[in-house]
Amino acid sequence: ASLSPAQIAELERGFAQSNRKVARDWGAGRPAAEQRRVRADRLIAQGERFTGRLSGEQAERVRALADPLPLTTDQRLADRERRQRELLAALRAGRSVPELAAWLRDWLPQWERGRDPQYARLADRAARERAQVMAEVDRLLTPAQRRTAADRLQTYAEDLIALAGPAGRQQRAAN
Repeated sequence: ASLSPAQIAELERGFAQSNRKVARDWGAGRPAAEQRRVRADRLIAQGERFTGRLSGEQAERVRALADPLPLTTDQRLADRERRQRELLAALRAGRSVPELAAWLRDWLPQWERGRDPQYARLADRAARERAQVMAEVDRLLTPAQRRTAADRLQTYAEDLIALAGPAGRQQRAAN
């Protein structure tokens, strides 16, 4: 609520820069085959961050599983930009601190509100199908890869507990 017009303009420039990077990194606006390749590469890289290196055979299977997933890159970017416009408009509206705080509490968790209905249906379908793909990918993992993933997840859990401070440690002890 106390941001100056120059600060809001800087936030807008930051959004634009970030959106260009997202578009580049995800292949927005590119042909479908290129978007599929980028998506598969990212899925493999994401998996490897948790499991360690995938074999060539595993990576090819991940590519085959990812290929038929619905493409949502362009719509996802458009939806991201819509949300950014909503935030910028709220910041420019001159609301008081309590008014802006109430608006943010309502707006932040409502990612789907205002979403194009066609994209909403596609995003839901894509999420369901991605979950199926992830279950298939899990079946491809070796015991060593599963241990690596479990260790990484444990590290994340410990980091979150540390960030939660004493309350998080008390909750962990209670569990």
